[in-house]
Amino acid sequence: ATAHVDPMRCSGCEASWITHTVDGPGGVSQIQWEELNPAACTGTLNCPASALVQDGLLSHPSRFYFNGRMAPDGNGYEAVLNFNSGSATQLTQIRAISNTLADPAGGTHGQNLLATSAGPDLDFSCAQGGGLCLWGAYAGAETDPTNNVTVWNTNMYLATSDGVGSAQWKTRNFATG
Repeated sequence: ATAHVDPMRCSGCEASWITHTVDGPGGVSQIQWEELNPAACTGTLNCPASALVQDGLLSHPSRFYFNGRMAPDGNGYEAVLNFNSGSATQLTQIRAISNTLADPAGGTHGQNLLATSAGPDLDFSCAQGGGLCLWGAYAGAETDPTNNVTVWNTNMYLATSDGVGSAQWKTRNFATG
């Protein structure tokens, strides 16, 4: 989760933006995200519905969406979600999408492609014959401490893979806002 003051949607509360990769229809994964007001919670596992500022679901009927991370800009006008997208016919990509005050609560717009993997993931972690492989180790998103319109993002893609256990992971750091 990323915490920052949200002067717009929750009247100056210090909100937390949380992302989860969850099961979606048709066997693909999707990303569920929430903005919460932790001050409305009474303990670490007891947050009433009133703690929810907004939530959204990012999904596609035939692509897996996973490894997401979200953070707001310093003004509270925009939150950016970066994530990976892929399928059996699409090499895994890094993408980003925004939630702004112009969007309805939980709405997003402006999906951008930032990087595409050079090949499929065929490293040592892949199940024999099953095609199930581990993915990159992390994603990140943080509010820029000095520029109120910038969010710094980090995600991973596959630069190369020799198919026998030597995946070459690359980290992409990028600013949005």
